[in-house]
Amino acid sequence: MLDGNNTKKTDYSTTGIITKKEEEPTVKLVASAKADARNNRDQPAPSDGVDGQKTTGEGNEESGVASGKASKKDDGSNDDAAAEAWIARAVLKVQWTDQEDSIVIDAVTNSSEQPFRLWHDLAQRLPGRVGPQIMVRWRNQLNPNINHLPFSREDDLLLWEGHKKLGNRWVEISEKCFNSTRSERHIQNRWNSVSFKKFISTKDSLIETVR
Repeated sequence: MLDGNNTKKTDYSTTGIITKKEEEPTVKLVASAKADARNNRDQPAPSDGVDGQKTTGEGNEESGVASGKASKKDDGSNDDAAAEAWIARAVLKVQWTDQEDSIVIDAVTNSSEQPFRLWHDLAQRLPGRVGPQIMVRWRNQLNPNINHLPFSREDDLLLWEGHKKLGNRWVEISEKCFNSTRSERHIQNRWNSVSFKKFISTKDSLIETVR
């Protein structure tokens, strides 16, 4: 197109290229989301409805809602994880397409960087998506190593022991107790579920049964 000086300008709205001007709101969104995560630690984690489809599992996982509350720790260790959820809520909730999922799966599985961290770069191939949103989609839905089945009694024991040692560090619990086969979102949802609370009240007898 031509500007007022008859100089040809590229219309980036049709090319799918993210310009610096378009990128600025995303940067501000990330900073704002981290601030919201710190200021709203007493609030329930927002819905993961940005995925546009239901998840399987225990408790509120059926609707993709994290029913727990963010950690009140002041060391900022959970700010990034909490920010992911707040970013996902702030972004327009559009259902993920098969084509988008294919792009994410192909990019992550074929990348030479493992574990994959190039979420911002990948977002440039997915107009309308931001890096943290894509990361949440991969971690909770697309990662083929994630077990989406309901938690077993043995899983609950692992979660209880892991939380006793690591507290609300859900990512570490996922890695150290479940070999990353359970996402941090699934683990947090299970910990805050009513059925798990009932398990805790009877865990001593269950531990003896398992042993």
